[in-house]
Amino acid sequence: MEVYDPETDTWTQLPDMPIAKSVINSNVIDNKIYVVGGFSYNTFSYFSSVNEYTPEGWKSFAVSQQGKLSSRWGKIKRE
Repeated sequence: MEVYDPETDTWTQLPDMPIAKSVINSNVIDNKIYVVGGFSYNTFSYFSSVNEYTPEGWKSFAVSQQGKLSSRWGKIKRE
């Protein structure tokens, strides 16, 4: 994994993620990189996990989507 810094126009190599994933969604929040979900071409299965990168390294969290999307989407639709 590499991170680009537009202020210095440089790329920095980070440690590899604990598990190779494709078809991911990622974002930076409070200087932490979050990689959500993904797909494994080795096992042909989807991940329901979140990987978080901080300068200390990678952490993985198991998450359940049960009840989260539908209730949030319902709230968005009402607003």
